[in-house]
Amino acid sequence: MSTAEPFPPKADNTALYVVLGVTGGVVLLCIAPALIIVVCLTAVQLLGRNSSALFQTVAMSISSTDVPGSARMTQLEAKFSADEFASLLLDAQYERAYARTTPEYRRTTSPQALRQMWDAVPLLRQRDDLSYSLEPSGWGTDTKQTFVVTWTDQDNQQTKMTVEVTCTAAGERQISRCSVP
Repeated sequence: MSTAEPFPPKADNTALYVVLGVTGGVVLLCIAPALIIVVCLTAVQLLGRNSSALFQTVAMSISSTDVPGSARMTQLEAKFSADEFASLLLDAQYERAYARTTPEYRRTTSPQALRQMWDAVPLLRQRDDLSYSLEPSGWGTDTKQTFVVTWTDQDNQQTKMTVEVTCTAAGERQISRCSVP
């Protein structure tokens, strides 16, 4: 039998373990947080690009949320109210048109202001053979609808007016805005 050992003696790997531990610590303390920061910044940047659309979607969702006891109106009901308001203006019944407005709108206007707004537009002042059409402006909720009133005279000249109809909590449909560009 041979006196030589069949296996060489084991080397001491303590230095290797220390180097691996220090390197792992550096990776854990420096590189991992940097990767997390890069991932977070990328996510924030992607959200930032779409934030406007996201916030508009959320706002429309909130505004159309059905609160118990809240009144709602259809577009046809709102159009009827806008039509009634426009015909009162056409008939120079400013007091009655003013009575169809919201309290908030009444704080900033008067029947005389409605008349002045009407008389400020030469096409509207002439009233003879004046007709109008109502079209939804493309924006609206269950409680607020906006319409564009197109006034046309006998010579096919036109001017536009914006009328916004709001449904109050009591279910009344009132005019919350009326403007001529």
